[in-house]
Amino acid sequence: SGNMNQLVCVLLLVAVSLAITSNDAKTIIEAMWKAQSAGDAKSYHEALAANIQVVTNGEVDEAPWHDLQFVSDLFSKVQFSPAQVVSPVRPTLEANTFLAMTEGNAVIINTGEVIALGQWSQKMLLNKRGLVERIDIIADGRPLDLLAAALNPEHSELVQRAVQNFLSDYSSGDVPAIMQRIAPAGLSFTRNSQPDARFAQPSHLQFFFSKVDLDVQVSDFALAGAYSVNMRIKGKATQVADTSVAVPVQEAWVVYLDTQLRLVNVASIGDSASFMALDRLIHGEQVQQQPQQQQRPQ
Repeated sequence: SGNMNQLVCVLLLVAVSLAITSNDAKTIIEAMWKAQSAGDAKSYHEALAANIQVVTNGEVDEAPWHDLQFVSDLFSKVQFSPAQVVSPVRPTLEANTFLAMTEGNAVIINTGEVIALGQWSQKMLLNKRGLVERIDIIADGRPLDLLAAALNPEHSELVQRAVQNFLSDYSSGDVPAIMQRIAPAGLSFTRNSQPDARFAQPSHLQFFFSKVDLDVQVSDFALAGAYSVNMRIKGKATQVADTSVAVPVQEAWVVYLDTQLRLVNVASIGDSASFMALDRLIHGEQVQQQPQQQQRPQ
């Protein structure tokens, strides 16, 4: 039995030497989070084992997390906020496996879009060298989808093309084509934060384009987020019945799309007087005075 006791002691010593303490794990994991928020790809990558596996909501992430170049590219596109620790690093019943819950944001560097990532439950397995070998993440899927879309250049092109197609139909007054590009639930349109319910109604659009010809150019066209685009629209609206009557159009638009790349919201910011002049133009009210009023201060 003496030999047996010695064997048990040796096994316990081996187990202890292989086990990573909670304090060690906390230090390792918090250093990894710190490197992530600092955009320090080298230090972050050094915390990961060569066979690192990331599983998100039960699905294996195929991204090459073991590759320093991949991590560097990611950190050049996304700025992660410092992790707000909701539940600190603590051991689980599984050897060298630790749980934590964090919350934070990701900022897409080229657009400035802030994606609230929500709470992430993270279960991390460390190998005997103290490197992170596996991370299981349970998180809200929508922010992750937004993040993936924002980082996908093909997605960015599709979003821009969808908006440009809408603008092309809009400037040519093609109402059936416009309606095809709007989400089935309809389009919410605001002017200087005031809702304009008429905008997305086919009958109003038909009426609008029967009265007005638009001649507008788009500038400063840029992604604002995974499913939104900023732009400026400048030009003029001319009355169909009397082409000598025109009002200037100068608006800043933010266009929001759904995941099917159909328009759900247009927020327009512009000069209220121009909006009123455009309404008068459509309805043929006191339009003649408008150009003179604008020329008077010159």
